[in-house]
Amino acid sequence: MLKTIKNCLLKQYKKVRIILFLYFGILTWLLLRAPQGNKNLLNYFPHFSDKLIHTLTFLGLAFLAKISFPKKNQLLIIGIGTLYGILIEFLQEYMKLGRTFEYSDMVADFIGCIIGYYMAKKMIEIL
Repeated sequence: MLKTIKNCLLKQYKKVRIILFLYFGILTWLLLRAPQGNKNLLNYFPHFSDKLIHTLTFLGLAFLAKISFPKKNQLLIIGIGTLYGILIEFLQEYMKLGRTFEYSDMVADFIGCIIGYYMAKKMIEIL
């Protein structure tokens, strides 16, 4: 049964690419728009929750990238994901939309890319 799942997943990588590009587009839009809603809501969450969100977001990005491009090596997928996170941080600072530049966000993005890549790699290996 696991071989069937793996074969199905590898045959469907083109459809997963569509999901990857949609995820990438929505992520870019969300990260570069002005913050919405009540900023007082952030007072109820500890500072690490922002970093957790960054980590999980980039985990998803790297996971989908590895599934979509199974033959690409780790440096390419993790590197592009990390550079994307760095670019987003600089754009947030210079677009003056109420977002701030933080090095810790870049680190969280990098960690998410590493975890997502290796999760997808292990899933492909196990299946």
